[in-house]
Amino acid sequence: MKRPRAKGQMIRGAFQEKGEDRWEERFEDSLRVTYLRGGEDVIAGRLAGRNVVVLRVRSGPSAIAVTEAWRIKDKNTGRAFNIRSIIPSGDGAWIDFTCETDGPTRCA
Repeated sequence: MKRPRAKGQMIRGAFQEKGEDRWEERFEDSLRVTYLRGGEDVIAGRLAGRNVVVLRVRSGPSAIAVTEAWRIKDKNTGRAFNIRSIIPSGDGAWIDFTCETDGPTRCA
């Protein structure tokens, strides 16, 4: 019996931490992108030009070290995802990063 596959687009993302004057890449990994829809905050963000997404990555030492001060950059498109919250899965195998895109960045 085949296992059902999770929905969402796969991207290659660079995890970046803000240095003294620029973003510095710490590591890269494959991520599954899921665009959120529905809630009042999500719709308000879209009206302001921002999308809320969940980026899921396999848990590991590098991913566990990431904080909300970091960002994730799509290696193919250059789009930056500002991390807003980090939620580990119940079994510890995955980490979900709730992010905003296309809005004003916290650090230039």
